[in-house]
This record gives sequence, structure tokens and C-alpha cells, in this order.
Amino acid sequence: MNSILNNQTLRDRLIREGLLEAEACTPQENERYQAMLETGDALPDGIFRTNESPYEFLRIVGGMPTPEEERNLMLALQTYDIKTIRGWVTFIGVVILLCLIIAFLSLVP
Repeated sequence: MNSILNNQTLRDRLIREGLLEAEACTPQENERYQAMLETGDALPDGIFRTNESPYEFLRIVGGMPTPEEERNLMLALQTYDIKTIRGWVTFIGVVILLCLIIAFLSLVP
């Protein structure tokens, strides 16, 4: 199944932003999933490796999102990006405006 959760960077960002909830698997589950990978079996839906260790896995709470939910998650990430860009543009605009005011006041006797 092709899912945005198969992309580790997107999955980690969704979890970090709080848009997707995940929990760590127990040590027994970690051993079982590692054995599955060693024998060439696929991991169950909603189970992924963590960034920290190739021997640790995490479980997506609430099951895998539907394609519609995935689309909404991507839109939410884009919204965060747009807010960040808008914040930086506003900050730079205010700094430029202050510089222009200071330059104008320094030229006026």
C-alpha cells in the first residue's frame, strides 16, 4: 500500500507536529517485528521503524489513515509551512520598515 506514512521524513514530521499519534512498541513486539524483517516478511499495517534505532518500532495509534485523511494531513503540513513563511515575511518587512524610518530620521536635520 502506497502511503505518505511510508516516507519516514513525512511520518516523523506528522508525529512531531501532533497531527498523527504514535506509540513505541514493547520490547517483545520489537523482537517479533525484527524477526519478521529478517525472514523477509512485511510489517503489519501501522508498524514502522523508528529513527533512533533499527531495532525499535512504533505503532500508529488509531490505525492507518484513509487516503482522504492523508490528503488532509498533507494540507495541514502545507498550512504550517505557509504560516512559517508568512511569519518570516512579516518579520523581515517590519525590520526593513524600521530601517527605513531610522534612515529617514537620520537624514532630517
